[in-house]
Amino acid sequence: MPRARVVLNVIDDSDDEDADVLPSAAAKKKTSALLSSSSSSSYSNVHTATSSSQYEPRPVALPDERLLRIAREAADSLLQWDDIRGHADGPGGWKTLDTTPSAFFSVATRRDSRRFAVRASGLVPCSVAELRRLVHTSDSAAHVQQLRALFQTEFRGGAVAYTTALEGQKLAVKTATFEHHGWWRAKPIEWCYVDAIMDTERAFDKVSTSLQPRDVFAGRSHDRVRFVKHIVTGYRVRADPQAPRQTDVCFYGELVMPRQLGIPLPRMPHAASDSAMKARLLDMARRCDRLTVLVRRRRLGVQVLADRTRLALSLANAPCVHCGHTQLLAKQCRLCGHAVCDACSDKHERERFVRDHLRVHFVRVCSPCLKRVDRALFDSVETPRAPQIVPDAATAKTPSALLAEAFHQALSQALTEAKKSAIGRVLRRVLGLPNRNGDSSAGGDVDNDVAVAMLDEHLDFPVLSADECALANDLGRAYPLASVATEDPDVLMAYPIPEDEARRTAAIQRCRVREIGHSDELSLICELATQQFGFMITMVAIADRLEAHVVACSVPVFEGMTMPRQDAFCSHTVMSELPLLVLHPEADVRFHRISAVQQHGTRFYCGFPLVADDGSVLGSLCCLDHKTRELAVSEFTILKRFAATASKLLQLNARHA
Repeated sequence: MPRARVVLNVIDDSDDEDADVLPSAAAKKKTSALLSSSSSSSYSNVHTATSSSQYEPRPVALPDERLLRIAREAADSLLQWDDIRGHADGPGGWKTLDTTPSAFFSVATRRDSRRFAVRASGLVPCSVAELRRLVHTSDSAAHVQQLRALFQTEFRGGAVAYTTALEGQKLAVKTATFEHHGWWRAKPIEWCYVDAIMDTERAFDKVSTSLQPRDVFAGRSHDRVRFVKHIVTGYRVRADPQAPRQTDVCFYGELVMPRQLGIPLPRMPHAASDSAMKARLLDMARRCDRLTVLVRRRRLGVQVLADRTRLALSLANAPCVHCGHTQLLAKQCRLCGHAVCDACSDKHERERFVRDHLRVHFVRVCSPCLKRVDRALFDSVETPRAPQIVPDAATAKTPSALLAEAFHQALSQALTEAKKSAIGRVLRRVLGLPNRNGDSSAGGDVDNDVAVAMLDEHLDFPVLSADECALANDLGRAYPLASVATEDPDVLMAYPIPEDEARRTAAIQRCRVREIGHSDELSLICELATQQFGFMITMVAIADRLEAHVVACSVPVFEGMTMPRQDAFCSHTVMSELPLLVLHPEADVRFHRISAVQQHGTRFYCGFPLVADDGSVLGSLCCLDHKTRELAVSEFTILKRFAATASKLLQLNARHA
């Protein structure tokens, strides 16, 4: 995949501007310059112990064993967490600062003639796994993104220069350059350090220890800088036993100031002053308050926002959906899409990768929607990104090869003549061939030899173009989320209603979905999709007026099952004629409470619309999995053809009613 670009500016989603506007020309020019300079410098170089060949220069002077020893010595000798957390305030102890800007973290300092230490402790409303992904990175793009999110304009650049694993311990050599606001024309300060993370059950420790600048060859800044030395920092992160959705975080940083006979040693050339390094440590402690903001920023990035351009006209003189307060021009919650007032909503940062470009902006979200977001599960979310169909790998099979493989396997496993006949009928419909009697609308049995001959002669599927791989809700949602009478975030959200609901339900009645009973052809389509692509389950589901009905399924026990419409994925799939791809349904406010997620562990959903003769969407070919995954173009091509075949079978059922 292409390297992700990091957009460095923050866009303010003000109420009189479109949230999805592009950065200004000046901002884009500045961003492009920063990105081009970063990509052309050693900041972008990342070396791993496994990828380095004998002809490549090693990016660090120290051997892996020495790096591991430095990290372990720092963790064992300096990061004594019981002493750090238990040392009382007062003379000789911690001094709590009164200038802490937030109630989430308390910041304290401790100093003597040789050491200066800083501590920040507090609670972050998230899981340990979620916070680990936020504070620990292993590639340069994520490293830059993380530090820029934490330190904002103070951060100038950095890189992951080297990664390795030794004795079960993952190590990374990193660099980071920060602004130094000292006297006029103060030079930036650069920190070269080894980063290690130690995982335990529902907890982790992270330690970062300074390295000599001369020992790091890659990832360095080309600017004239001052070097940070003799600094050790660490995070101790533990699940809060009192609250399952909160994490106890303690940050500790220490600067060792070398002395001989009580006299400070001369500062090395180009080294940062003690005051500059103390200021940097104190700023790192105070920035721990940003962790809570960044957790919510990533969570909002998983959500699909309402499209302002399509829903703005309904906001004029609209009362707040929560308190009923009427405004001349109401504000809009970008999550549910309804009119809200200032008292019931607030602006929050949001980050999301769209086509491998990071976009950070502000969005207005109402309080009930925010509660729903915080009740979702985000442990498995690596990066908040818009869904997209990824290009095929160079070694990937073509759609024709995939389909041939699926049907050959099905034919070899078919034990009954009825099964073989169903395979032949589905194969004819997938290929768009008339039956042997010349009537494409009638059934027709096909024996094994004829089916194999059809595969060899007629199977030639072109790969869909990028325009043909469009997805619903990839960049925005054209409909609001239905408001509910209760603001309880654990209650199922009401389902949205399409504009053509009356025509759609009439088409469902014509198809006699409930009278179909078992369909060998529809069941075979579900089985082929599950076996070929490894889904947990595939089903043909119809979203009727009040219920969703499972017409066919790769797991026979679910066939014929009904569920409330708000408890089904396809209630949102029918809102568009395009396929719906949900990478993390457990983190999406639309789906995180439905039974498939809560009881069956669904972590991936892709639904392909099933359409009637008049073009209305009846339901979807639903593909579910127990872990998130990417969908390649060839896979998308086959699944879209399977959905078209299932649609044809439903339409034929209506014609023969």
